[in-house]
Amino acid sequence: MEITPESIREFVINEIFVIPELSNYTDNLNVYLTGSRATDGYSGKSDIDLDIVCKQDIYDKIRSVIPTFYSLADSNFRSYFGDIRIPHFSVSPQEKILAKLKNFDEVHMWIWGNAKLIIDNGISSVFDKSLFVFPQDVLIEKLKKIYMDFLYSIIDAYPNSDTSNDMKHIAVNSIYNALLSIYRFSYLAEKQPFPYTEKLVTHVKTKKLYMKFADTFKEIYILLENISGDGAWERIEKCRGMLCYDDKYECSDELGEYMDNVMLEAGCEKDWVEAGYDNIDDYLLSPHSIY
Repeated sequence: MEITPESIREFVINEIFVIPELSNYTDNLNVYLTGSRATDGYSGKSDIDLDIVCKQDIYDKIRSVIPTFYSLADSNFRSYFGDIRIPHFSVSPQEKILAKLKNFDEVHMWIWGNAKLIIDNGISSVFDKSLFVFPQDVLIEKLKKIYMDFLYSIIDAYPNSDTSNDMKHIAVNSIYNALLSIYRFSYLAEKQPFPYTEKLVTHVKTKKLYMKFADTFKEIYILLENISGDGAWERIEKCRGMLCYDDKYECSDELGEYMDNVMLEAGCEKDWVEAGYDNIDDYLLSPHSIY
């Protein structure tokens, strides 16, 4: 059963706008399709994520509606959408969304930059294009932050003198954290905000950095599949070496050079980029107030 904007709009009017807390304010609400269906990253049974936006004064009057997650299990949703998971919606004041966007919060920038307007009652300033563009100074600071997160994660992947089972798990977790930092960096490399982790892992596959090093990332996943077997530390060390400036692995040099060039092209200081690990102390002492 095809899910169209028209069927979603009809569902909202018949199943959501009749909820007592909302019914008196339907002319003051904008409704957006968000989540996987808004980004075309969905399967046939993916649920319908809807976000209702209103002004703060209206929100104060209807806040008895659960603002973070309102399940529509009792609605007749299958007659509109077929066999999918239960739709849900949230209600948010426009002012709160704008505050997040003006602070360049990546998750909110990603959600609202991809949101699709279903019902328009004039609450649309959240889509001002300027709110979805990183100023150069903000982009540079975010690139530095994610880059240093990546390097800092790698530190915990070294076994040092402790080769205990506990330390093994810490090292593996650090490798995964380093990969997530690279994935976030992949978005910033294209001057785009990144989604929350669940969607990050799905959508990063379209980014140039990921596509260039996809085979490396896939090999790392395979190497870390079973860390209880023989040779676990050797495999962990190989994963670390493949990611971080290790002359033994060609992909390591290529990844480092790629990330360095991204930062230089964005306007990062050449001395800062060349310093690499030497920036860690300054990074740890910096408030990074914009991130």
